[in-house]
Amino acid sequence: MKELIKNVCLFGVIAMFGSFIRYIRQHRCEPFNLKTFAAGMLIAWFIGALTYCMTIPLGVHPVMAAGLAGAAGHCGGSLLDVTEEALEAAIKKLFKL
Repeated sequence: MKELIKNVCLFGVIAMFGSFIRYIRQHRCEPFNLKTFAAGMLIAWFIGALTYCMTIPLGVHPVMAAGLAGAAGHCGGSLLDVTEEALEAAIKKLFKL
């Protein structure tokens, strides 16, 4: 259990690095906004944890999964929106809603 928590946190931090890079690229000419930065970091951590939980059980190599976590963190909330839409469509199709 400790190993799982450590790995999930590590993937969250990797995703936060991706979010940090995105923040720098998008807001380099603007004054620092703590709320925007903190929200991006929180979303990235969540996405990193999800990346770990979705890739490692599928047998994805941990280094590749870590790279995916960083890229997912860079994508941020937009990746969550796309994922939500895809899951909703799959559930509707599965249950014929």
